[in-house]
Amino acid sequence: MKIKSLLIIWLCVLLAGATVTFIVVDRSAKEDMKKRHRESLKVQPAPAEHGKPPAHVQIPDPPVQIISPASADTGPKDYEELDKGLRLYTKQSRIEVDGKISVQKGLIELIATGVDGKDYESIIVVECRPDMLHSGLLLLGLNDKEKYGGGGPRWRADNIPPVGDRVKVSIKWKNEKGEEVIYPAEELVYNRRTGLTMAHAGWVFLGSQFIPEVDPDTGKITGREIYAANMQKIIVATLHDPTAIIDTPLADGGNDEVFYANENLLPAPGTAAVLMMEVPTEKEKEEMLKNENGK
Repeated sequence: MKIKSLLIIWLCVLLAGATVTFIVVDRSAKEDMKKRHRESLKVQPAPAEHGKPPAHVQIPDPPVQIISPASADTGPKDYEELDKGLRLYTKQSRIEVDGKISVQKGLIELIATGVDGKDYESIIVVECRPDMLHSGLLLLGLNDKEKYGGGGPRWRADNIPPVGDRVKVSIKWKNEKGEEVIYPAEELVYNRRTGLTMAHAGWVFLGSQFIPEVDPDTGKITGREIYAANMQKIIVATLHDPTAIIDTPLADGGNDEVFYANENLLPAPGTAAVLMMEVPTEKEKEEMLKNENGK
């Protein structure tokens, strides 16, 4: 009831036009996986055809987790459903959103879009309302750009990075064995400039923005404001955009010709998938900053 009350209060503020401001892996095996990943980075990538990841980008880092059907959680549900397909796991500091894989290869601008968004440039399409996802992130204790005094990209493909708290973003789906696999979003994107997958710099809770409402019949401004992400459907962006809820902190986010879907990892379009957003630990945030500055 407390979560629902907080959610109702936030939505009331939204409607008024105000700006609102795991997985357990065998430790030794994971360290071995990371060691192989670091070794792979020492190899200079072979030239690749336009937009296609070179061979060494196939699996640079394994999934965070593989869950067999027999070990899948069948216990009581410990989440609050905020909207269709949108689940808030307060104790785990995590949000999950149901969706489907949209793009398996080619140039992208988004990790995630809403229904009727730019699905042809997004890895996953999710079902929930963008403003409800925003409220869920606030309920996790994350702060968007308003807490930082505003700022961030002024327009699409701006070279100014987003402002806000860091967020971990992952995507999970079932493989051909029926096992759930979970990958950090960065591993699912190939950076054509570096020849590697995206740097693990995390993502930034930008928080989208409010924009003037335009009457569709007259084309005139009504004097009211609307939440931009509800219209543009930009949930998680690889290309800087002021209307995005979550954006990449990387400088390459200002270039619309750099990021491609990692076709060597992603399943076929139409595959059921889940977008996961988590609050990072302090140590994880430190690593994100190091990786951001290192690439």
